Amino acid sequence: MADNDEAGGSGSKPFWMLTDEMEVMESQPRRDDGEDDGTDPEYRADDAADDDTTDGAGEDDHTTDGAGEDDTGKPKKLRREHRPNVLSTVKQAFTEVNASGQPTAPPELVKGYSAQLGCILRSTVSINTENLRHPDRANLRTLLFKKLHERYEFPVDCSEKRLMRNKVHNAALTKMSTALASWRNRVKKMINSGESYEKIKESNPSITEQDYADFKIKCESESTSDSSQWGKDMRKLNLGTHKLGPGGFRVAQPKWDAADEERVKNGLEPLFPQYKNKQTRNFLLARYRIDPKTKELTTTPDVKQFEALLAKEIAAESEKEASSGAGSTSSSQCAPWDNPLNRALNAHKKRDPLSKPTSAGRVVGEGCSMKWSEYYKSGKKEKKATIDEKEVAHLKAQVAQIPTLVEEQVRQQVQHIVETQQRTQ
Repeated sequence: MADNDEAGGSGSKPFWMLTDEMEVMESQPRRDDGEDDGTDPEYRADDAADDDTTDGAGEDDHTTDGAGEDDTGKPKKLRREHRPNVLSTVKQAFTEVNASGQPTAPPELVKGYSAQLGCILRSTVSINTENLRHPDRANLRTLLFKKLHERYEFPVDCSEKRLMRNKVHNAALTKMSTALASWRNRVKKMINSGESYEKIKESNPSITEQDYADFKIKCESESTSDSSQWGKDMRKLNLGTHKLGPGGFRVAQPKWDAADEERVKNGLEPLFPQYKNKQTRNFLLARYRIDPKTKELTTTPDVKQFEALLAKEIAAESEKEASSGAGSTSSSQCAPWDNPLNRALNAHKKRDPLSKPTSAGRVVGEGCSMKWSEYYKSGKKEKKATIDEKEVAHLKAQVAQIPTLVEEQVRQQVQHIVETQQRTQ
């Protein structure tokens, strides 16, 4: 997780300078784990950004001249091939791990974590491996985690065998899955461009000739083409292209905060003051940029259309809250993720507005550092508590009716006996 500016901070630079810096970072040569295969649009895009890291293992950042122009009209530079990352043999220790199982300190060690996980993965599994979380791959996961602990020490207990309860292992496996998808995607592009096995072997030394032959057959199969097309169709549902650069929201958030403070000092409002919700504001901030010529905020037409949908949802939410009364709490949400942002995103994607977000377990506007289950945890508990209270009230009402029901049944039984005796006389 590259974080070139986090340690030093952003100072008091204005927002447009910070945005330019992020774009420069984004244009730098990417490491092994920086691409995604497009099959999981919102998750892969965020995770690949967070996975763009270095380990200091001899990357050549120089570029060669090439065709095309950048936003300033200057010729773009093509990336020169860099040497593959190498797994370090020195065991190092993290001092902090967040609630999601991601190491957060020391920064210089965190910066190369994702790249080293990619090295562990490529030195352990075949490029033809699929779905590291499959139950049949338990032994393979054990080997991956063994190599992980040979490379790093963690300040938390990692002895829990169940994957979902071991946050460090679960988070590391997510990054390894992304590295595997990126690896397969890169090699597939090389095969499609007609490069030979010898050329592919130079940048991917762990691929054997047999693995290459099997993978090439998969790439050329009809089912693989259909799956690739499905991934491309899913990617089209993505809204705009974020301008966060390496590190994602984790790196951009402190820069946005510093820019807002600077604007307030200069007597200006923070950007997007109409969005009070942090998640919504972050989502839009990530999709705007400062035009280097006009110095104005610009974005794509689809983001503009989305903002119109979002404005309608926010207005409808405000009207609903006003009609329900100022002192009452809103109980209209049928799910913890039911908010204007997610409803507008669903409408943009032609889905049911109340559908679950299509973010593969990640929260839009928060990035990889926040899991979906954690962000909406409080809403789930409140909803469950409300249901439990209703069930208890219903049971109490039934218990209160028991004496009346018993009395009625006794009366009917006595009346039946009396009528029977009268008929027999």
